[in-house]
Amino acid sequence: MQDPRATGESGHGPEKPTTAADGAGVRQSDADLIRRLRGGDADALRVLMKQYDRLVRYTVFRACRDRCVRDPDWLDARASETWTGFLRSVQAPGAASPEDLRAYLVQVARHKCRDALRLGRALAGRTVSQDEADLSQLVVEEEDAPDTIARLEDLEALRASIDALPPEDRVLCAEFALIVERKWKQAAKRLGIAESSLRSRWPRVLQRLRAQLGKKSEKLPRDPPAPPTL
Repeated sequence: MQDPRATGESGHGPEKPTTAADGAGVRQSDADLIRRLRGGDADALRVLMKQYDRLVRYTVFRACRDRCVRDPDWLDARASETWTGFLRSVQAPGAASPEDLRAYLVQVARHKCRDALRLGRALAGRTVSQDEADLSQLVVEEEDAPDTIARLEDLEALRASIDALPPEDRVLCAEFALIVERKWKQAAKRLGIAESSLRSRWPRVLQRLRAQLGKKSEKLPRDPPAPPTL
């Protein structure tokens, strides 16, 4: 299972205040930080990037998964372009502050991905039809900004729940992706344990994750079948 997702009552995940902490631990709203940016305060950008760079990178990865896997530097470049574009837009004369900064950053990141794909096509002298695979991937992965934000929040909740597991259970989650895809033999080999042991221990891990995640656990995989009788 990749990027497990749960939703809040609104359907777009829990509402969170758009505030960030500065170096002194004081919470400031996004609007306050943007005002500081416009006044030339470089620390304001640092605080915003600390708060939202993970969202920017996650958006780029979801939009162009295959490209990011083939070339990790491509993801870094699009994330950098997103922050540069954001900075220019909010510092432009007469520019209005985004009502929802998280959603705005998601939109900017997607635009940077699309622009990069189109530029690459143009430089290579490829026609639209020849680059259809790259651009169609962006269309397939495109989703509402609140959905992208909710997916990331769910991943963060899952990561925190895994970190809270006892060490003997947490170590199994190192191969989470393989296990939820039922690739027991491959996961067991990488973990250095018997497949039967992995199958018997995994239901306990799922039970503990569900207990910690609450309603968010609805998207976790079902318990695996019982281990084979030896």
